[in-house]
Amino acid sequence: MDLEIDKENEHSVNIMILTGFLGSGKTTFLKHIIQLLFEKSIKIAVLMNEFGEIDVDGQILGQKNYEYKEVVGGSIFCSCKHDQFIDMVQFLLTKDPVFLIIESSGIADPFQFYEDLKILSRTTHKTKIRSFNAIGI
Repeated sequence: MDLEIDKENEHSVNIMILTGFLGSGKTTFLKHIIQLLFEKSIKIAVLMNEFGEIDVDGQILGQKNYEYKEVVGGSIFCSCKHDQFIDMVQFLLTKDPVFLIIESSGIADPFQFYEDLKILSRTTHKTKIRSFNAIGI
């Protein structure tokens, strides 16, 4: 995978959301993406969603040399976690990553994220969303 990064606008971000069923390989794929971006010295932030109360995937990722937050205890696309999700994304965007990678829980329905993207584009004034990619695994 060859990534071309446009760094002209230092307050813009590429958002990548990883979705898929439990055990489909989202975290393994995320580890590869993190390694690729790290090798290219590209600044990233990761938001991990665990439906359970423990951040298992965060433990699998191990030591983190990037901004990392987790939302546990429900799906980030459920109304019960919606405000927390938006707050975490906005916090991570203050760290000026080139890529914000969001891994949803294995039982999430990412359809709601399109609406969240519109909210983020209205409320995040310093950061422009350069691109958005959803990857189903």
